[in-house]
Parts: sequence; structure tokens; C-alpha cells
Amino acid sequence: MHKYLRPERLDANPDSPTAAKEWFHWKRTFKNFLTSAGEEVPDKLIMLINFVSPRIYEYIGECETYDTAISLLEAVYVRPKNEVLARHLLITRRQQTGETLDQFLQELKVLAKDCNFQPVTADKYKEEYTRDAFINGLCSQIVRQRLLENKTLDLKTMFDQARTLDLAQRSNEVYVQPYSVTAAIGQKPDESVPDSTTKLQFVTEEDKITAAAAQRPGSKQKCFFCGNNAHARRFCPAKDASCHNCSKKGHFSKVCKSNTTSTGTSASCTPILATVTAASPQCLKKAVINVRVNERPCKALIDTGSSESFIDRQFAN
Repeated sequence: MHKYLRPERLDANPDSPTAAKEWFHWKRTFKNFLTSAGEEVPDKLIMLINFVSPRIYEYIGECETYDTAISLLEAVYVRPKNEVLARHLLITRRQQTGETLDQFLQELKVLAKDCNFQPVTADKYKEEYTRDAFINGLCSQIVRQRLLENKTLDLKTMFDQARTLDLAQRSNEVYVQPYSVTAAIGQKPDESVPDSTTKLQFVTEEDKITAAAAQRPGSKQKCFFCGNNAHARRFCPAKDASCHNCSKKGHFSKVCKSNTTSTGTSASCTPILATVTAASPQCLKKAVINVRVNERPCKALIDTGSSESFIDRQFAN
């Protein structure tokens, strides 16, 4: 009789969406075959190896017992189910176009198998339903993704983990805020100067203008170079751009004034002087050097970042 129950060789692809279904069916037919063989079965492990393909044998080649081999194949074909996700799929499943009521009910029964339903009290059922609604209604996809990493999750553990993730996410936003212009403007000249390994942050008159305009209540001041809301020049997206209208560098064509005459008044921006004769502030002492121009000693501010070089009128005369 057992020859009629002889199963086919197991060669199902573990990565296939139907891998678990194929495995459960094959395991059932193989156990039926062993039961019908009775005392004639020499060794279950030998029989198992004989009914798997060479590709599947690689998984159980080092197993020494039948139970170990079956457990290993079970782990290969049956992936752990996420209880919360399985219940979400069950609740949100809708009848498809052309799907009969019988087919729809059968699909719901299949989805329900992964939901890990167990006999529970009313309070336990309420907690599970609240947990599912909480995860389903979260605004943060990052928090939801981290919660779904748990195969099973009770209400208290879920909320503690969600609150920790939310707090960490809010704290992280503090670190990624842009550089504050007002903080740089408020720096006193006699404050300690950073060492040579720290990049110097120079605050220009333009930074002061844009910072004041941005802080003015109800102000709609726009950047003169890109047309966006007012910001420091070094943060301007048009800083290194070339105008398609006048071919000059430093502004966008939409704010170019080469062919128009402006009748309004605008705040003037004083560039950084590349060469000065007066005493320099204490905070710039490491950026100022002594030079001689036509045998006359003077002080020069090096690498200002300005596109132009300037000299004091009094020194030139």
C-alpha cells in the first residue's frame, strides 16, 4: 500500500511565495508514506535524504538525526510571521472584482492562519485591538517600521518602544538644524579664537542685513541673489551659479537686474575688505598678516572669500 503513497522529491524554492504551502503539503505526504511503510522503514533520516533533491540536501547534509533535519527544513521554508501585520492584512482585505463569496471567505481563512489567534480574556482582546489601531494610525513611518520588526508585541511594550523612538527622532532634529546666523553676529570680538584646525566663520554686513530682515515680524524680505526667503549669502543656492541673462556669477536669472532699472531702494551690502590699514578686531588676528605695498607697511585680511579685492581709499592716496 505504501508504494501508492510514495511522495515526490522535495525541490521547492525556499524563496518562492508559496514555499511554506508546498512544504506543509510535502511533509504531510512524506509522513503518510512513513506511516504506511511501518516496520519496513530502515531509517527515517535515510528515507528523508532519498526524497529530497540535491539542492535541498545541502541544507540537511550535516544533520545526524531525522528530527533535526525536519526542524531545519521547517525553518528554511516557514518564515516567521508578524502577528500585527498579519492581522492588518486580514482586516483590510477586500473582495476583489470578479471574486466570488466562497473565494473571498477562503482567502480570509488563509490570512487568519497567520494571525496567531488564541483564547484570551476581554481585557486582553481589548489591548490587542488597541495595539493594532495604534500602529495602523501612526503618522511616523519610521516608528511604525521599527514596531513591525517585532514578531509579537503587547500594548505596554509597544507604547514604551514607540515613545522612545519618537523622543529619539525629536532629539535628532535638534542636531540637524541649520547654522544660526544670529548666534554668529552676537559673538564678541574678544572671544577666544578657534585654533588653526577650525574653519573660521566670517560674518559680513550682508549676513547682518539678511538676519535682521528674517527676524523682523511679518517681514517678507527676499534674497537679492536667488529670490527665496532671506538668508545668509554663504547659504544661498545661487552663490556659485551663473546667470543665464548676463552670464555673471552669483545670482539667478530670475532676479537679474542687468536690463532693468530699479526705482526702489534696497539695503546695501558692504563687502569684506581684502586689505585694511586700521587695526583689525581681536577675533581676526590669525587671519591678518603684515604686508608691504610699494614699500609701505600695511595689514591684509587673507582669503576673505570675496570675488573682488579692495583697498582703503586713504591708504591708496
